[in-house]
Amino acid sequence: MIRINLLPHREMRRERRRKAFVFIASMTAAAGAAVAMIIGFVIQGQIDAQQARNQFIRAENTKLDAQIREIATLRQEIEALKARQEAVETLQRDRTLPVHLFDELVTLMPEGVQLQQVRRGRCGLIQLPRAVNDGLCLVVTVRDKGELNFVLDSKARCEIAYVAF
Repeated sequence: MIRINLLPHREMRRERRRKAFVFIASMTAAAGAAVAMIIGFVIQGQIDAQQARNQFIRAENTKLDAQIREIATLRQEIEALKARQEAVETLQRDRTLPVHLFDELVTLMPEGVQLQQVRRGRCGLIQLPRAVNDGLCLVVTVRDKGELNFVLDSKARCEIAYVAF
């Protein structure tokens, strides 16, 4: 019988398969590495874009904070101006009140009542009348609209009568 050695043929085939396997495995590894690098670049690009957006938002927030501070100072200035305007309006409104008060006092005050002192305090006008006739006391009040109300009262304390306006 003739013996043919097939081992080199089998070994060559194994060697070709092994080389093909190594080639396919290395190509797969290279393709995987390339895909991983591409995915890494894409993710890094997204991270960079998000960081740029975050930086833009921080810059805009800084601008908005400055505008908010400016608006707050403007509101404070507006409130101060409103308070000043209200004070001026109050002064303008009350400017003629003493003139009207003394005019009404002269025309409406009964005979025999003498005013020793008239002064303006925190709560309004304080009068210190002295009643001569029958212990009557003149109580003067000023209402919200600047109306004067004169009342002769025998039970009122004649030393001090308050006028609230």
